[in-house]
Amino acid sequence: MRASAPRLHDADATIVSVSAPTNRLLRQRLLLAGVVVSILVSAASSLPGLPPAMVIAFVASSVLVGVPAAYLQFNSGGAFERAFGPTDLLPTAAQELRLDIPRREHGKGKAPTITLLIRREPPATGFEEADTDMHITEDGDVSLMFGVQSTTTLEGKVLIS
Repeated sequence: MRASAPRLHDADATIVSVSAPTNRLLRQRLLLAGVVVSILVSAASSLPGLPPAMVIAFVASSVLVGVPAAYLQFNSGGAFERAFGPTDLLPTAAQELRLDIPRREHGKGKAPTITLLIRREPPATGFEEADTDMHITEDGDVSLMFGVQSTTTLEGKVLIS
């Protein structure tokens, strides 16, 4: 996976993945549906003469909507951010340096979206989106590869969502 063309960002800019609005809308709708169904369940359970099968159906639908909504809400929080410098990079046999971020550390699943930001050279401030070799394993581990000549002032951060 490769990063997109270079774009400039301010130092405090928040990078949001292209798919984030869709995920956010899905989470909002699932959570709203879970709340509505939970209200229906509590209202229906207090009605006398309601068939037990209907109450069971309401409870089951509440669980079927609420559990995925809670899971998406928990796992779709903000982007994972990791700052790095030259000392964080590991040498490889191919005269390159590598930055590894295991899935258990970033927690964004097996197909995360990666944004690499490199600190601009002084006197400029902030970060610039950069393009480098990015590899994602089947398990979701992320590896970024850098050429040796670029490491003298290589400092930045990785955003994973």
